[in-house]
Amino acid sequence: MPTHYAAERSHLDVLRFLIETKGADINAKDKFGMTPLHVACEHCNLDIVTYLLEHGAEMSYDNLGRSPADVAAEKGQVDVLRNFATKNPTLLTTPNNNNQTVVHFAAMSNFNEEIEFLTTIPDIDFNKVDNFGMAPLHYAAEHNNVNAITSLLAVSGINKTIETKPQGNTPLHVAAIYGQEEAATVLISPNIDLNNAVNSDQQSPLHLAACNGHYKTVCSLMKSGLDANLIDKNGRSPREAAKGTYSKQIVSALNGKQVNVGNPCEPEPYKSNTVAPEATAQTQSQGGGCNIA
Repeated sequence: MPTHYAAERSHLDVLRFLIETKGADINAKDKFGMTPLHVACEHCNLDIVTYLLEHGAEMSYDNLGRSPADVAAEKGQVDVLRNFATKNPTLLTTPNNNNQTVVHFAAMSNFNEEIEFLTTIPDIDFNKVDNFGMAPLHYAAEHNNVNAITSLLAVSGINKTIETKPQGNTPLHVAAIYGQEEAATVLISPNIDLNNAVNSDQQSPLHLAACNGHYKTVCSLMKSGLDANLIDKNGRSPREAAKGTYSKQIVSALNGKQVNVGNPCEPEPYKSNTVAPEATAQTQSQGGGCNIA
């Protein structure tokens, strides 16, 4: 669409002509549900953003449920967010149709500069849970966005063990589910009880790393002192939950044995001791499922 092209290429004179002379719809949507304001935010065209806001552009939502501010946050356009903060801070604090704020998108995309800027905006909820049951810290953990995790953990009032709904997974659980070893390492708390927190199925992060076959993450969690003997609601310890290609390595790690950490096909995999033997007494249990949703 001509207005979208002008917004993307920062052709302000063309956009002004289309809207003011030709009567083009300032809020027209393309096939993706994006308006010219979405496009200008995506490409950090500040003069276009300013013009559109001053001429009545709406904060509508695209086909993915994103507002223009969400798109700016997702693309790391912190200057656009500063522009919104100057003109109308509520554009940054109002949730979209999915109950997500710009913080969710900054967390998904690993832009710590944005998160640090957003801490200066009153009324932004860094612990907000969206319609998918996820808070910003969960998304940062899912995507292994260590910079975003570090910035979020530094936010005053951040809930480091906030739970997903309805499953009750903490950010450390989420990192374990997706095998995000670096994220898990950053999320490990000095308080071991927090690390061993269980979800609604009584599963710890170790259960979820094991049942998803993420043996590198299992090793990292064990080295941090997580309990390998916790029993979930189906009577399983992480050992019984172990699945996938690396289930043997996972069980060895959970038993405190030395294992190869890395791709076994690599010529020189490095080795890692996981935990002291006294922390790994074998537990008998019965079978069950692995619920990570």
